[in-house]
Amino acid sequence: MLSKLLVTGVKEMNSKYGGKFYYVYFKEYDTGKTYRTCLSPSYRNYKNWISLMNNFKDKVVEVENVRVNSKGLIDADSMPRIIISEKEMQ
Repeated sequence: MLSKLLVTGVKEMNSKYGGKFYYVYFKEYDTGKTYRTCLSPSYRNYKNWISLMNNFKDKVVEVENVRVNSKGLIDADSMPRIIISEKEMQ
């Protein structure tokens, strides 16, 4: 399991099978190492990530309790703990 990660970006892509999928980018606070995962609304595990997807644009989103698979990617089948907070005014 990784320590707390900050969500740094979400990129929407067109699927070659029709529909959309998303790359979600993360940064580990402790090491600065970056990770990503791939999510699609058509996958059963998407429900585990829906609050992240609904809040990324206007909130600070952090994730805990995720695994890294053998290719160094966040395992989208993880059961993440998603922490959402207000963005501070600039």
